[in-house]
Amino acid sequence: MWYTIINFVTKGTAYLTTPIFTRIMNIDDIGDFSNINAWSQVLLYLITFDMSVSLSVARFDYEEEIDKYTSSILIYGSVITGVFYLIVLLKLDFFCELFSMPPYAIHILFVYMLVYPALLVYQMRNMFSYKYIASAFISISSLTLSIGCSLVLVQLTKDQLLGRVIGNFVPITLFCIVIYICIVIKGGGVSAKYLSYALKVSFPMIWHSIAIHLLGSGDRIVIKRILGANANALYTVAFTTGTIASALWNAMNSAWSPWSAERMNKGEINIMKKASRWYVLFFTVVILGLLLITPEILYVMGGRQYKEAVYVLPPVIVSCLCQFVYSLYVNAEFYLKKQTRIAVATVIASGLNLLLNFFLIPRFGYVAAAYTTLFGYLFLLVFHFVSLFMLGKKDWYDNKFNFLIIGIFLFLVPLFNLLYHHNSVRYICIILIIFVLIYLLLHFRISSLECIKAKFKKVFESSFKHF
Repeated sequence: MWYTIINFVTKGTAYLTTPIFTRIMNIDDIGDFSNINAWSQVLLYLITFDMSVSLSVARFDYEEEIDKYTSSILIYGSVITGVFYLIVLLKLDFFCELFSMPPYAIHILFVYMLVYPALLVYQMRNMFSYKYIASAFISISSLTLSIGCSLVLVQLTKDQLLGRVIGNFVPITLFCIVIYICIVIKGGGVSAKYLSYALKVSFPMIWHSIAIHLLGSGDRIVIKRILGANANALYTVAFTTGTIASALWNAMNSAWSPWSAERMNKGEINIMKKASRWYVLFFTVVILGLLLITPEILYVMGGRQYKEAVYVLPPVIVSCLCQFVYSLYVNAEFYLKKQTRIAVATVIASGLNLLLNFFLIPRFGYVAAAYTTLFGYLFLLVFHFVSLFMLGKKDWYDNKFNFLIIGIFLFLVPLFNLLYHHNSVRYICIILIIFVLIYLLLHFRISSLECIKAKFKKVFESSFKHF
């Protein structure tokens, strides 16, 4: 549960600092930094081979040698990253054009990727050992230093993009160098026998991890390449605003996932199915509220210069709802040990998203990227529903209810685009929804509200035991 709180705080910081950076940086630099940040996430998995994920299994198979195993995968990951860096240096101009970023950004990114896995494995080791304070200290202090340096350097340097890149990546890199050295010293060097094991565990999941990030950030890479930094900034700020719901979903899923797995394991499917309706309904109300007040949130996040990007928000917010609903089916697939299906679906969805982006963005502008993202998550929803159906588990959730909710919100997407032109009507809708919510809370105060509280009490009790 503590890791849920830590993750929520660190991810929520991005939403809190966005309004600051959008007001002190020019719009082109915002777009360029978004492109660099998107590439950093994709390249981190591709170039480091993401061997840190193998720790979740290796801690059992190499329990007595886990320190040396950790040291070994770090060193091998750095060697692999170094080889890629040499290749990039030989054709630096080509890769600058490919990534649409200046040479200094590539150098900083590769140094960052050489040592950043140290932070990942350190945090994983803390999670396995339940060292909450150490994990929280590293996460919060590195994040605070990074944000603080970014704010100072953006104000002091003439090249705001350079200041933002140095401020964001260099402090974390310095943190990681210290952690890296400590891990290697404690592990006592490197052993070749761990390499094949780590690659065997990690390699299949690399493509899933890359696909997940491309589905969420590939739009920005394509927009920057086709339409430029200005359009990318408009899309990025609107997209960040629209995905506020995802932060809530991540926190909720951290509690729901272990609780639902326990219900599956005990055969208490009806209890899980009934609870899932309230679970989905609660998130649906959140989504509806976000859709109604999203122009005001966008103004806070970016100011007047980002006002035109408001039409990105309805499809992006509904994408979060699709992500929320399909996670129910994904949790079941994980329980049934069908991880390969999950990876295949994510890779296909990401591929479709990129193809549609290259086809539609030149014709309809950056707003098209929001609809390709929505299509990608709709594909995942249908894929995972069909997968569970084929596994003979279609009755685990109330599918009619889930798809009715999704259908209603797909219908509402164009209506909200029209509603944003009529603020008076929108404010009346907000007031009506508030009254409806008050009525529902009063009407179901004894029965339903107590039922929900009891269910969520069990969820959090299970979560505390789990974590």
